[in-house]
This record gives sequence, structure tokens and C-alpha cells, in this order.
Amino acid sequence: MNRRRAGTPLTRAELGAQRCGVAKRIYEALQRKGRTAGIVAEELGISESAVCATVRGCNHSERVLDALRGAGVPERYLFDPRRMAPAGKEAAA
Repeated sequence: MNRRRAGTPLTRAELGAQRCGVAKRIYEALQRKGRTAGIVAEELGISESAVCATVRGCNHSERVLDALRGAGVPERYLFDPRRMAPAGKEAAA
């Protein structure tokens, strides 16, 4: 297992891997709200596979991540690269 030093930034690949690890939780959160990946895709006018690829961490589509957030998926499951604080800024403060 690759250990990371404290304060080093996460890469997009690592964020995707973390989102993949909680993909089932994302689908469960959607289900609790009466939604599916297909419904989210239809609302966005994109394919269901594009939504699923983002849930699995293969993509980091801003539109899909925002739609999942709006559908009630907790932020702790999204691992959105835009929302991750840059390393060093907090450490310096």
C-alpha cells in the first residue's frame, strides 16, 4: 500500500480511486432519494454510462458531480477535485 506523507496533495487518480471505493454508497444515497444514475443522466442530457463512469471514479465530470450533490449524495462520498483544499495553504496558516 502506498503511504502518503501528511500535507501532500491528492491526485485526481487518487480521488477517483476513493470515489470508486464508495460507489455503492453513492448509488444507495441516490436510491434513498428515489433517483438512479439513469434519471440523473436523463436530467443532464448525457448517457447513463457517463454518470456511472463518474461514480466509479473514472471521470471527474463537474456537471455529474454537481448533479449528484444536488440529488442529495453526501459530499464525503464525492471526492470532487474542485472541493479538495490545496495542500500547503492550511499547513502554512
